[in-house]
Amino acid sequence: MPVSIISSNQESGRLSRSQVNQLIDLDRYPIDQLESDAGRDLIEICRNNLAIQAIALLPGFIRPNAISEITEEAQGLVNQAHRYDQPRAAFYEHPNHQHRARDDDGWSTLRSKRHPNRYCQILNYQIPNNSNLR
Repeated sequence: MPVSIISSNQESGRLSRSQVNQLIDLDRYPIDQLESDAGRDLIEICRNNLAIQAIALLPGFIRPNAISEITEEAQGLVNQAHRYDQPRAAFYEHPNHQHRARDDDGWSTLRSKRHPNRYCQILNYQIPNNSNLR
């Protein structure tokens, strides 16, 4: 059964299970068969991990050789990436916010403190439709 992936090109948005299995270990993590016993077990494990640890780690989810290929492909797109390097506050605060008028408790100063905010992001439209990054 074909598996859908996000893509602006419908033809490239369908992959067979064997194609997906080259990237993702579907035997260990049956994300394409969540209705099966193994799929329900995976969901339960992830939910429990999220509830207990606030994170669901899936070691080996992406196959090692796929990680190498995807990394190489992403490196080739870095020169086209959107770059951002501007300081920002940790909290958005409307200019008319009640704490802006006074700073007797230091809260306004804390909320308006600026921190470095940098990223280099490869945008969706920059990723070719036949890419394993999708």
